Amino acid sequence: MLFYYGKTFESSQAGGRIVRVQCGRCGCEYFYELTRIGKGSGTAPYGIGAARAARTAQKKAQQSLERRLAGEAELVPCPKCNWISDELVDGFRRGRYRSFVAVAVIVGVCGTFLSLVIAWFFSKGAAADKALEPYFLVGGPSVSISTAAAILLLRIWLRGRIQPNRDFPFAPKVPAGTPTALVKDDAGKRAPAVLQQPAAGAAGDTCDFQIGRHQLPLVCCDCLRPTTTEHGYQTPTLIVPRCKDCARVSNRAFWCIFGIVAACGTMLGSASLVSFKLESVEYWIFSFFLLVVALCFAAFIAWKATTPVTIRSGDRSRGVVKLRFRSSEYGQIVAQHLRG
Repeated sequence: MLFYYGKTFESSQAGGRIVRVQCGRCGCEYFYELTRIGKGSGTAPYGIGAARAARTAQKKAQQSLERRLAGEAELVPCPKCNWISDELVDGFRRGRYRSFVAVAVIVGVCGTFLSLVIAWFFSKGAAADKALEPYFLVGGPSVSISTAAAILLLRIWLRGRIQPNRDFPFAPKVPAGTPTALVKDDAGKRAPAVLQQPAAGAAGDTCDFQIGRHQLPLVCCDCLRPTTTEHGYQTPTLIVPRCKDCARVSNRAFWCIFGIVAACGTMLGSASLVSFKLESVEYWIFSFFLLVVALCFAAFIAWKATTPVTIRSGDRSRGVVKLRFRSSEYGQIVAQHLRG
């Protein structure tokens, strides 16, 4: 029997460009910063050619980024009349529901292939089974292809519902993380126009953070002193600046909370098992299970109590996440930094 395995490499690249816009209603010229994330993957069969697979993943990520920057757009209103140009609306629509195509292809191809295989098995079976062959030979592919077409039509309908100018001339409701329009000042330099929407509200509110366009201020998220990201709190998407002393205090607090919660959970679990009067084998099996649960629960509580930021999903296709900082003062600093 032949066994196959492969090592898959994933790569993602964030990038952006300055887009020039000519308002179709008042003729105002303005700019904005378009930021997107490109993703790619490469596979090394049996681990052979790992370096080539990694380069392939990076190349595909770069190509994906270039395609998205060339074809997509943000809904940035005109700073003078609040109108969003048609090319921006079309570009924003192209970036939405991109995964529907892959789902439609999988449903159409896999459903058709599976139906034909089942029809072949029925054709080789008993006479009673052969009566079911036409249903899978014709009906299966028809249903699969029709479902795939319905998914594509649903995508067209959902994209058509994106109509940001329906309330014109009032200010449109733009998605979270929408860039601010930039206009040229007297010196010919691009400067932010009237802010379309705040980056964050009052203390404790979430900040709309777009990966690749926004940067966190180099201020410690705990003591608010200037620092770097060398000892920062690392997340899968960004690094929150934190000084060395605060990082050491947070690490010590994490293990202290972890130890206390794990010890209490283990003792409570052991006391509960003793009351059940289990056999020796069952007792040790349940003890091991409760120990794993207690350790996982302790790690979660310790992480929740010491993490400086909570990251929630915002708009994954545009690389926008929602950040909620434990320190309200640092949240205000981030909000002011993003507005600037």
